[in-house]
Amino acid sequence: MLDALPMLIALVLLVVTHPGMVLIGPESEFPKLTRAEKKALKKQKKEEKKASKAAKRAGKRSRSEVDSDNEQLQMEGVMHDRV
Repeated sequence: MLDALPMLIALVLLVVTHPGMVLIGPESEFPKLTRAEKKALKKQKKEEKKASKAAKRAGKRSRSEVDSDNEQLQMEGVMHDRV
């Protein structure tokens, strides 16, 4: 009984009052954002992800460029061996 009663009280309090309803405000861990603010944050994250993907693509070379560079290096090696 001494273990069950405090647990029952805690559960009833959590059912009646959720911590998210109490812990609101500018300095809380659960800031209350408006729908417009949520949309703006989502749009910003989406643009950042798109920019990082574009930067990765710009940094990568195409397969044909890599193959042609490898062929040139092989040819230079063959020419160097002949000399």
